[in-house]
Amino acid sequence: VGMDEQTIDAFLGWPLWRITLAVLAGWGLAAAVTHWALVPLIAGRDGRKLGGFEAEVVALIALAFGLLISFNAVTVWQTADLARDAVLREVAALEDAAYEIDVLPSPEREQAKADLSRYVDYVAASEWPLLASGAARTERPPALLALLSHGRPEGRDDLHDALNDATQARMGRIRMSLYRMSRARWSVVVLLGLLLIVAMGLLHAEHRHGRAVALFFVASAIGVCFVILFAHGRPFIGENAIQPIELRGLAARLHQSR
Repeated sequence: VGMDEQTIDAFLGWPLWRITLAVLAGWGLAAAVTHWALVPLIAGRDGRKLGGFEAEVVALIALAFGLLISFNAVTVWQTADLARDAVLREVAALEDAAYEIDVLPSPEREQAKADLSRYVDYVAASEWPLLASGAARTERPPALLALLSHGRPEGRDDLHDALNDATQARMGRIRMSLYRMSRARWSVVVLLGLLLIVAMGLLHAEHRHGRAVALFFVASAIGVCFVILFAHGRPFIGENAIQPIELRGLAARLHQSR
């Protein structure tokens, strides 16, 4: 909870197998502490000091944890889908612009093609790496301004609309790159996960071996949930990050046509 955003982003940028090991180890440690220290402290060595512990308590905590982890997962996946949609819309708009540029008179056609190619190369090579760190800015870069100048003269409504759509899609892509799930959300699901582990341990306080097995399964299930969230936590970070594949394909086609 106390980690800064750069530390969290660095963690999300790890290979998925490292994230999985770290998360499962963390929740496994919580289960081990619960099994060896917390349960004996609260319920005694034989587990009878506490008295009865109702299974409904565990069920209610598990329900709350499941609901919140689901809400967070939906938000994370929706953000990834919106980012992906923005990228596809941007590429489609730039392809429409390339089609409209082909009908421009020479020599402006050649200049407009060069400006479009230069802008696509800029996005794929220079701007895209900035999305991971959240350093990409919504200000229009010189390459985009040069490209937009070809859509300003009258009678070029289709080219103007295509470039405007590409600009709007770019804004959406950058906004999605800045998304971070709030610390409050992470804190709540972590707290509920810890409560669930402790409650499960107390439910099986009198049965040491059964408690160990139950805690192993619960900690593993919680860990897997967090691995899924971390794997998709930022749309432009990590192994599942969105890559400029379509933009590179467009750049290759533009270079071939020049």
